[in-house]
Amino acid sequence: MQTSTFPSVRALDQLLDGLGAGAARRRQLDMVRGELGRALERGALPVGARRSLQRLLEKEALEPYVRLAESGVLRHTGRGGLPAHVGGDQRDPPQVHRPAARGAGDARVRR
Repeated sequence: MQTSTFPSVRALDQLLDGLGAGAARRRQLDMVRGELGRALERGALPVGARRSLQRLLEKEALEPYVRLAESGVLRHTGRGGLPAHVGGDQRDPPQVHRPAARGAGDARVRR
C-alpha cells in the first residue's frame, strides 16, 4: 500500500500493521483505509482529520465518509482507480432500498 501524505492515515497504517488480522480481514481494513484516504484527498472530511487519527475516526469525519462510501465514489477497482459507474460507464450505481417500516423485510440492492 502506498504511503499517505496525511499523518492520520499514516497513523492508521501503523495501527493496522499491529493488529495481526488475517489476510481477508486485512484486505477489508485496507479497503476502508483507501476510501478514507480518497475522502481526505477530495477535501470531503474535516481538516483536522488530515492530521489526527482520533479526529479521522470521530463522528464529524465518519458521517461524510459513510455517505460518500455508500454512494460508491470512493471505490477503487485496481483498474484505473474508479468504479465502473463513475466516468465513462453511464450506468447508475446500485441503490440500497431500506424497508419503510420495521419488519418490512431485508434491505435490497437493485441495479
